[in-house]
Amino acid sequence: MFRSQLTIRAIVGHTILPVTIALLLTFFPLSQEVMVEGSQAFFDFSPSHSLGYPIFLALFGQITPEHMDIAYLQIWAYAFAVFILALGICRVSTNHFFALLCALCLLLNPFVLNTHFVIQPDSLFISTSLMILAFLLHAIASHGFLSLFGFGLSIGMAIALCPFGIAYLPLLIIAPVLFLRKNHCSFAKAFLVPALSCIALISLEASAYHNLHNDQEYRPAAQVVFANAALMNSNQQSPYASKDPRTALWEKIEQDLQSIRNEIWQEDDFKTRSHLLLSQQHYISDNFAINALTQAGFMLDKSVDDIRMDIASSRIVQDPLAFLEITLTHYRRIWTSDNMLSYPFWVISLLTSLIGLWSWIRGKPFNGAFALAFISAFAVQCQTILSAHMGIGPSHPMMFFSPLLSLNVIALILGFYMAFINPPRTNG
Repeated sequence: MFRSQLTIRAIVGHTILPVTIALLLTFFPLSQEVMVEGSQAFFDFSPSHSLGYPIFLALFGQITPEHMDIAYLQIWAYAFAVFILALGICRVSTNHFFALLCALCLLLNPFVLNTHFVIQPDSLFISTSLMILAFLLHAIASHGFLSLFGFGLSIGMAIALCPFGIAYLPLLIIAPVLFLRKNHCSFAKAFLVPALSCIALISLEASAYHNLHNDQEYRPAAQVVFANAALMNSNQQSPYASKDPRTALWEKIEQDLQSIRNEIWQEDDFKTRSHLLLSQQHYISDNFAINALTQAGFMLDKSVDDIRMDIASSRIVQDPLAFLEITLTHYRRIWTSDNMLSYPFWVISLLTSLIGLWSWIRGKPFNGAFALAFISAFAVQCQTILSAHMGIGPSHPMMFFSPLLSLNVIALILGFYMAFINPPRTNG
C-alpha cells in the first residue's frame, strides 16, 4: 500500500517533516541558557576533551559569535540526519509510512530536544549516531562508495566528538559482512573503505590533539577505571618493589578503602549497593591520594593517569572476576535506574542483539528492517557495556540513546510487517 521507489517526489516529500520541525524550533526555541557548566572548556580547547566539538565551535565562530546560533545549527544538523535516515529506511523497505513514523519519533523525542539548546557535544553526537545508521542502510541498499565512505567517516566523527564513540568501532567488523551478504559487495570494498575513512579521521584528530597539547595523553577513562579497581571485592598484594612509589599507593588502597569495600559488598540490597559503589567511585576518581599520585608520577616520570592505569591494570590482572562484578553492577544500574520503561527496552535490545549476532555468525542475510533493528540495539548495548566497564558515557544513557532504542522497536515492527503481513514482491 505504501510502496514506491525513491523518486524525486519522494525525496522532496521526506524533507517536509524535518524542515518543519527545524523551523518551529528555530523560530520558537526552548527558553533556556545555552551556556552551561563545562561549555566554556570546549571554546578554550581544554585538554580534558577531544577536539571534534571545539573545532566545530571554532569554525562556526568564524561565521557568527552568537551562542544561540550554535543551537540552531545543531537543530538543523539533527534534522538533516533524520532526513538521510528516512531515505535509507525507504531504500531498504520501500515503505514510506514507516520512514515517516521513524522521523516523527526522532524529531519529537523529548529527551533529545533539550540537547540541541546546550553547548555540549551531545546533540552532534546523537546526529552522528543517526548518520551511522543512515549510511549503513544506504550501503545495504546499494554498495556505493559514498555510502561506505560516509559510514566509516561518521564513526570516526563520533569518536572525535566524544570518547565513548569508540563503542561504535565493532560496527566496522559487523556491518561489512551485512553488505557482502545483501548485495554481494566485494570484501575489500565493504571493509576497507569504511575502516580507512574512520582511521584517517581518528588519526587526524589524534595528531592535532598531540600537536595542540604538547603530546599530552588523553585518557578519559583512567580515573574511573582506577576507582573501580580500588573498590574491587578482593585483597591483593602489590606486585611492585618495596621502594617503588606505586607500592605505597597500593597499600593505601588496601588499608584506607577496606572499610568502604566491606560496606559496599556486604550490602544485600542492589539499589543501595550500586548507589554506594557509584558515589565512592566519584569520590575516589576526584579526591583519593592526589598528592601521592602526583609524587609517584614525578618520581617515575609518568603522568598521574599513567600511574592510575598502572595500578588499575595490575589489580585487574590479579582478580579479573572481581572487576567483572563491578562492571555487571554498573551495567545493571544503567538499565534499571532511569525509569520503569528501561527494563523492557533492555530485554528488547539485548534479545535483538543476541539474535542478530547469532544470525550474523551463522551467515544468514539480513533484510533492511532487521539490519536497522540489530545495529540500533547492538550500538546501544556496546555503549552501555563501555560505560559500565570504563565509566565513559552520558550521565543518563537511556535518555541519551532513546532515539536508537525507538528505532530498534519500530524496525522490529517493520520487519514483522515485511516478513508476515505484506512481504516484498519480486519480479518473476
